[in-house]
Amino acid sequence: MADISELLKKIGENLRKNGAFDDTVYTDVPILRRGSEIPQPKPREHTPDKFTELRELPYRSDMRFEPVESIFLRQAKLMENYEDEYEYDGKLLVFEPSYSELSGEQLRGYFTWRKYARKGEIRPAHMTFIRLYASELINNIGVSGPAEAHEQLVRLRDNWERPSTQETINSWIRDHVVYYGLPPELLDSDPEIQGDKAMETLMNCSQSSDSDLFTALAALSSYKLASSSFYRERPEDFTEAICAVWRALDAHYREHEGETMLFTRLLGRRVKCGCYMFGALIFCEQKRQPDREYIVNSIRRYECSFGRWYLDTYHTSRGSNKMLGDLLRSAECIIREKLGAKYKLTGSTATKTETAVIVKTLEKLAEAKKRAQAEMIEIDVTKLGDIRKAADITRDKLIVEDEPEPGADTPAPEPAPEPEPEQKTESGQVSDLPLTAEEISYLRHLLYGSEAPAGIMPSLLADAINEKLFDIFDDTVLDMNGGDPLIIEDYAEELKGTIPE
Repeated sequence: MADISELLKKIGENLRKNGAFDDTVYTDVPILRRGSEIPQPKPREHTPDKFTELRELPYRSDMRFEPVESIFLRQAKLMENYEDEYEYDGKLLVFEPSYSELSGEQLRGYFTWRKYARKGEIRPAHMTFIRLYASELINNIGVSGPAEAHEQLVRLRDNWERPSTQETINSWIRDHVVYYGLPPELLDSDPEIQGDKAMETLMNCSQSSDSDLFTALAALSSYKLASSSFYRERPEDFTEAICAVWRALDAHYREHEGETMLFTRLLGRRVKCGCYMFGALIFCEQKRQPDREYIVNSIRRYECSFGRWYLDTYHTSRGSNKMLGDLLRSAECIIREKLGAKYKLTGSTATKTETAVIVKTLEKLAEAKKRAQAEMIEIDVTKLGDIRKAADITRDKLIVEDEPEPGADTPAPEPAPEPEPEQKTESGQVSDLPLTAEEISYLRHLLYGSEAPAGIMPSLLADAINEKLFDIFDDTVLDMNGGDPLIIEDYAEELKGTIPE
């Protein structure tokens, strides 16, 4: 038998001689080829028997009138323990989490991916795989119960980097915890629930620390306080000021417009709306839920009534509230001006009333700081006696008396001075304070504006009064930081009760 190559060569020469081909057509492809050189169609993949049963299940006579959710649950239980080892790297344009929508290769790829996901190895995958796996978990497929299903959902979320996907999985986790009545503490890491807690802090700002309140304001506001250059320059002063302003505005609106009015003005009011549990997933409710209530926190409450779920909460943004951001930015404009910031901030949109409240609050804060600094001056009264004794000794050493002449009579000792009578006020009433008449007269001058005693420096009188009254008030009663002595406001009424006009 002739060699096949020689035979093909002769046939090709004969065809060219017969003019079967135009001389102007050039190609490197041989006219005739061996059968091994011709591309063969890909052999049809073997379909596992499980897949055949999976696809036939929806068409069985007993499943003809079953809802989609019930069919999915039967299919999920059929494939609950199935595993494969097949890497699917093709495209997947199916968005419904249903087995029936996937091809054989896609199913093999999913069950391979699921095998590793159950072991804690979350590989990159199509969103369809994630939805299908999450649908299995919320139906308790492949897990011992809701607690283990929650752990798997959290692992799925934590091993996914795309924020939008994490947000979607978080919504499934919330619904899962609520539906199965798991502890609400399991939701503490959810950004939505953290936003609820920030809102709780704003509602109860009078009981919240400056640190917690500032964190809550920064978390909910569209204006990022922590990015402010003034905050970076003076974080403690800015935190104290912005928190004091918020509390003052909150108190103002509560007094004039009702409880939590500032909060509701900026973040809206509570609304109860129907909610659809496990959105974008397939969930088969095997028994109707009893009427019940599930409280996540004071901001978020779920209610199940006649098999339908409702969510009672503040339906507002929990991370970029513009109205709150505008108010905080306006407050910072005034804070920078009052605290003497190096760079001013313009564009305040606060109302006249809000501006007045903010300015008054900052003035009170400055006054309190000034008083606190004055109170930091401590006088150790226990050492005053020693100082007087040392001064007396020094005085005696400096005074030199003339020696008496010999034979002169020694002068008789002077009689002891009589005790000073109790000091009386000009109205004839006896004062309980251990002060001289001049000191009482000076206090009356400061309290009621009467004529000040002449011939004595006010600073000396103020020092003497502060020293004598320190044991009674445990504090200085006259403030001399501004130059002229002033009675500290906290002690004015008490002094008026002791020194009448």
